[in-house]
Amino acid sequence: MKTTMMAALALGALAVSLGCAGTQREMPDHRGMDMSQMDHSRMPGMGSMQGMQGMAGMEGMDPAMHLHLPYMSPSRVARNYGFRVETEPSPPVAGAETLVHVYILTAGGQPVPTLQVHHERLAHFLIVSENLEEFHHLHAEDAGLLTEHALHEGRFSFPVVFGSGGRYLLALDAVDGMMGIHKDLELSVQGPPQGPTVWRRGPVRAQDGLEARLLTTPWQLEAGRMAVGTLELAVDGEPVTDLRPYLGALAHLAIFRQGATASSHNHGGGPEFAPFAGLQPVPNYGGPKIYFEHTFEEPGRYRIYTQFQRGETLYTLPFDVEVAPRRIDTP
Repeated sequence: MKTTMMAALALGALAVSLGCAGTQREMPDHRGMDMSQMDHSRMPGMGSMQGMQGMAGMEGMDPAMHLHLPYMSPSRVARNYGFRVETEPSPPVAGAETLVHVYILTAGGQPVPTLQVHHERLAHFLIVSENLEEFHHLHAEDAGLLTEHALHEGRFSFPVVFGSGGRYLLALDAVDGMMGIHKDLELSVQGPPQGPTVWRRGPVRAQDGLEARLLTTPWQLEAGRMAVGTLELAVDGEPVTDLRPYLGALAHLAIFRQGATASSHNHGGGPEFAPFAGLQPVPNYGGPKIYFEHTFEEPGRYRIYTQFQRGETLYTLPFDVEVAPRRIDTP
């Protein structure tokens, strides 16, 4: 049996954060299903597999372009699209595998035929618990569930095991017509309640000999002002210079506001990801610094989960930061 939960509105082009212990996992050996075997000719806007590879996020594309990909406003997303979430079992139960189905549809309830591959996937799904302590970055392709039949239903499916009961934020990122779609949805899970959020201040996180230090300019972040973030990586005191692209970028950043009330999906890379800092691109860049830019729209606490890859290992390190109200400029 499936439970249907209608989308809750919210778009987050929001903030950054700094906190808790990091995790790492081995990258899977597969990339999901072989999309070259699908009949993309019957999917308007998708064309052939070769055409898809020309879309945002695929090899040969300048990854910095994703930093400037314009996003649709929340009102435009609400006007032009519909979203539906179903789960098996219904409702989800903490500790047991749940199959989540997310439908991305037109306002008329039909599948969106013009979604474009970005960062090597048709859609990215970010799940975080209300206390921000549990995080998942998932894709239907990685589970081998993005079949042609699923695409023609507008359905993106993936398994997940929830660690606790309570409310979870499910944020999706997609691209249609070279415009970003960001939507916050919700899930309610049965099980033991979530604990309180453990905020961890300080700029350094470490995992298995890898140390990451987050620096921001300005140091005191303010709502409504552009900030440049720099993540410095080292192993046993030596700079890391062998980063590999993870899903078309050196780093992915999932940013959540306190209470999982809003989200944003950002990307980091070489010096070209901080053009306002006057930095120039470096060919074949692999570290040791990862740059990103972000504007914090609202004051408050945020957590940002940073993800980057060395070899076959994907690191996930969370940071927490507090954003102050914007000061009034005086002449």
